[in-house]
Amino acid sequence: MKRFTAENTQRTNGQGANRDPNSDVFTNLPRIPTFSPKTGDTFDSYIVRLEMHFKTYEWNDQKKFIALSNLITGDALKTLYALSPEEQNHQSLKGVLLKKYKCTAPEYRGSFKQAIPLESQNINEFVTRLELLLDSWLELDNCKEKNL
Repeated sequence: MKRFTAENTQRTNGQGANRDPNSDVFTNLPRIPTFSPKTGDTFDSYIVRLEMHFKTYEWNDQKKFIALSNLITGDALKTLYALSPEEQNHQSLKGVLLKKYKCTAPEYRGSFKQAIPLESQNINEFVTRLELLLDSWLELDNCKEKNL
């Protein structure tokens, strides 16, 4: 736990993770701001953006966990400290944070079923939003493609 505290204090201007050139975790990672619900961020949109970076750089679970733990503050960071050593991995932290910020299967199901195009959305953007809602709903409901 001390390692995560030290890493969190090494942020640059509170904007994103440690940029130590000797750290392979943050090599070539674009500057990603910390998650801050006070600025209107929603955790589900934040985690989607972060997961895109993880996929692009093909990071393993440990690197994802370290990166995410460095990009959360406040109450979200307190959630990290409440994890047992067995739960200190990316999937567990992501799952706990999704629940904390009410990003649950029933929430996504409701949003999916009630979705209508926003005034500012074209049809492609609306379909993409529906796909993200459906994927999130099914992932959190532990549905597999073969079960559909």
